[in-house]
Amino acid sequence: KVLVYQGYSYRFHKDGSAKKIWVCTEERHRACRGRLHTGAHLPEVGEIMEVIKGPDSHNHTPDPASIEKRQVVKKVIALAAASTETTASVVATALEGTSVACLGKVKA
Repeated sequence: KVLVYQGYSYRFHKDGSAKKIWVCTEERHRACRGRLHTGAHLPEVGEIMEVIKGPDSHNHTPDPASIEKRQVVKKVIALAAASTETTASVVATALEGTSVACLGKVKA
C-alpha cells in the first residue's frame, strides 16, 4: 500500500487507535522520519482520504519522478498480464508520455 500526499510517497506502517500510520518510502534509504496519520478507513483508488496529522518533516525534497516511475511499473505489469505483445512492445507502450525525469530513473 502506497499513499502519495503533497509530492511525497508513504507506505503503510501500522494501524493505530482509529487511524492508520504511514511512513515515508525513503525511511530506509535516507533515514527520513516523515510520517502521516490518516483515518482508519482505507478508501478505494481515487477516493479522498482524510489526513488527521502530518505530514511530518522530511529530510529530502519531493521526488515526482520516482512516483511516476512506480506508476509506469504498475502499468507495465498490467499491460503484460493482458497482452501477447513482446516485452519490448509492452514497455514501450507503458513509457509513452513519460517525463524525461522519470525515464532517467527507469533501468534499461
